[in-house]
Amino acid sequence: MATYPSWSKDSQSLIFSANLSQDYEHQPLESDLYQIEIGSGAITPLTQREGPQHSPLVSPDGNYIAYLGYEGKQYRLVTKLYVMKRDGSQSRVLTGDLDRSVSQLQWSAGSQGLFFLYADQGNTQLGYQSLQGEHNIITQDIGSSLLAYPSGAYNVSKNGRFVVTHSRPDRIGELMTGSLKDKNKGKKNKKLLVSVNADIFDHRTLGKVEEMRYNSTVDSLGIQSWIIKPPNFDPKKKYPLIVNIHGGPMSHFGEHFSLMMQVMAAQGYVVLYTNPRGSTSYGENFGEIIHKHAFPGKDFHDIESGVDTLLERGYIDKNNLFVTGISYGATMTCWIIGNTDRYRAAVPLAPVTNWYSATLTTEAPVQYKQLFGDSFPWEDHDNYFKRSPLSLVGKVKTPTLLITGDDDYRNPISESEAYFTALKLRKVDAAVIRLPDEDHTFYRRPSNTYRAIASMMSWFEQYRKGAAQ
Repeated sequence: MATYPSWSKDSQSLIFSANLSQDYEHQPLESDLYQIEIGSGAITPLTQREGPQHSPLVSPDGNYIAYLGYEGKQYRLVTKLYVMKRDGSQSRVLTGDLDRSVSQLQWSAGSQGLFFLYADQGNTQLGYQSLQGEHNIITQDIGSSLLAYPSGAYNVSKNGRFVVTHSRPDRIGELMTGSLKDKNKGKKNKKLLVSVNADIFDHRTLGKVEEMRYNSTVDSLGIQSWIIKPPNFDPKKKYPLIVNIHGGPMSHFGEHFSLMMQVMAAQGYVVLYTNPRGSTSYGENFGEIIHKHAFPGKDFHDIESGVDTLLERGYIDKNNLFVTGISYGATMTCWIIGNTDRYRAAVPLAPVTNWYSATLTTEAPVQYKQLFGDSFPWEDHDNYFKRSPLSLVGKVKTPTLLITGDDDYRNPISESEAYFTALKLRKVDAAVIRLPDEDHTFYRRPSNTYRAIASMMSWFEQYRKGAAQ
């Protein structure tokens, strides 16, 4: 399958990315760059090395090709920017010192460097890298999603004007413009062009978002997190807490608007969302700590340390703690309630509960296998099961609602059904919801998104101590 086509300057050929390996089924992460002549159809390889090489972009002057990727067969947390001559020679890394994943390339008008997006500590930024290696931050706070995940888009004009989709915890998808000539780089060099959601936000009181940093109790690793407080928050009162864990683990939460978490706050809950070890936007070492036999593990302590830190502030009701998450976050939710019973209820959204069965039923078996040192499940049965939440189900006392789409091919619904059955056999209050025609994202159908959020909040309210029944 060919992806990311880019025209040559003379429009006589295309540069594209593809996995043409004979062993492509067992090496899904592999891809190289190729040139195809429009007239003859002749294909010439431009890169030949291990790892994914993708997103080629020919420079305006036609002399260079920029592209993204990394070297090696194993999944890596940091995607780098490369540049090579038009014929594929003299390939070199431009962002070797950045230690952050880059995406969405655009050449400068004069072919002297490239613009791109990257996230640093939860904040998506527009950066520029010259061919000589100079790096500049153009602007920050980029995003356009209803989730607190990295997102956003931009464009830079030939005369040095840029436009970005701007996002903050209280705003989403605003168009903001600025000039590359503005000396005030960073957060303050944007001007609002249009706020397409002002009519929705301006007459609503949103939950206030605050950053909270703390150290994990297991090894003092620094962790970044955010808190959403309910509208009209009173620090003298006690509030129930929802802990929300992101998917991935190769992803992260950031300083963006989140529909689901604002709904939680609007119903009187404080919300804690963290970026435990394994999250992106903190560099390769932080992101790869938990790979290969290492999760779930210390990331559990990273999340729980955040809860303990928040409890020390005095406005959280320790008897009304709740936990949820999607994908990796759902797997961690199941892992957490297998290690502690301090949560009154849990809602895992599309979890892996048994790594052995999940690896053999997922659409991504090679990637799951790599998480366990590239060993097959039958070769390393003990470790696969030891890292599975199902291994701890005998300790679970927490009422649990599992929600998964019946078209989820990443973490099939059989994972939720197995965990549900185990809980019911143990007489633990549990339920499972199958979302029709829904995939792993929960956003294919708006009705399914609403149903998942509404069902989650109803489950929490059902078990909230002191709530009206």
